[in-house]
Amino acid sequence: MKTKKNIEWVRSLFHISTGMAIILIYGLTDISKKWSLVILGAVTLFFVLGDIFRQFIPRVNCLAKKIFKLLMRPEEERKLAATTYYVIGGWLAIFAFTRLIACLCLLFLVVGDTLTKIVREVGGKKRVRYITLKATLANFLVCFLMAYLILRIVDQPYPLFLSFLGALGASMAELVPRIDNLTIPIFSGALLTLGLYLLH
Repeated sequence: MKTKKNIEWVRSLFHISTGMAIILIYGLTDISKKWSLVILGAVTLFFVLGDIFRQFIPRVNCLAKKIFKLLMRPEEERKLAATTYYVIGGWLAIFAFTRLIACLCLLFLVVGDTLTKIVREVGGKKRVRYITLKATLANFLVCFLMAYLILRIVDQPYPLFLSFLGALGASMAELVPRIDNLTIPIFSGALLTLGLYLLH
């Protein structure tokens, strides 16, 4: 039986697996930025066009609901899906930022955003403000620690300052409803880029 809770957990697993695949391939192999943009761009175009077509063609919408029935929320049946914003955000991160910053942004999106949704799901609907604050703080903390660890490994100067900026951008962008999959990589990447610019 398809329930909202089951959908959210399946979406989280899909979110993590696809995001980590992009990060590992782009961050740890010699694949060029150009080919990364071409490959991810093709995937992005598929989702964008499919999402647009299904808004106007009932058959396409029915087919999409059958294929992605374990991933699609009921409210997304007549709106652009969060997955579409997700792939657009990933493509923009690779396009706009350096390889290191793009990978950090995608890591924030994959781990930080997923953790936030899990905290909110476990917290339930009671004490919404408290749960939201708790989830945002958890997001900030995990993004900060991930960024600091990676920046230390690659011997990047001023890792504390840059980790703070990246985590701040990710946790604040996550508060934007529905399009956080798009805003997280853009906001966090922009702040990291600005931080590097100011430090140099």
